[in-house]
Amino acid sequence: KAGLEALSAVLYRGPLTRSEIDFIRGVNSSQTLRTLALRGLVRKVPNPKDERSFLYEPTTELLSSLGATRPQDLPDYMEVRQKLATLEEAYRQKQAQQHD
Repeated sequence: KAGLEALSAVLYRGPLTRSEIDFIRGVNSSQTLRTLALRGLVRKVPNPKDERSFLYEPTTELLSSLGATRPQDLPDYMEVRQKLATLEEAYRQKQAQQHD
């Protein structure tokens, strides 16, 4: 289950930092991401915005096994991305209200 959650985040919302994946899942994802990387499902790439961190993105092998050449080819890609963005914004607004 943890692997599917992390893969879904990377596929539909990625590339993401580990902390962004942790935020989406609500738990630490270090071990899960390590396992996914060892299995060749995700890869770490340098983060152009912060050279101290990495981004996780799907491998071409993962996309190929899903019948896609890019994440945008996945089922309901834009719909899922929009729902995630809406949920994240609602969460951030709720957090901001709690701190006011």
